[in-house]
Amino acid sequence: MTETPDVQWLTIPDLTEILGIKVSQVRRLIEDRALLASRIDGVWKVPELFIVNGEPMHELKGTVVVLIDAGFTEDEALHWL
Repeated sequence: MTETPDVQWLTIPDLTEILGIKVSQVRRLIEDRALLASRIDGVWKVPELFIVNGEPMHELKGTVVVLIDAGFTEDEALHWL
């Protein structure tokens, strides 16, 4: 996936600072699909829009599950969102 100019992206170190958790916990959120990430220029990034009031958007995980169940890949789901 390529970076979209109108989207602000957060790296894993950014997320550890914003969420106040360890790198392993951020990676777990991504594995559990509580956050969607894409590798952009070799770096995992998450759209800033997915963080609300200092935590992952609660509705995101359920929406991602529905999209994946409908046949979307994670990158397609991220692009759709």
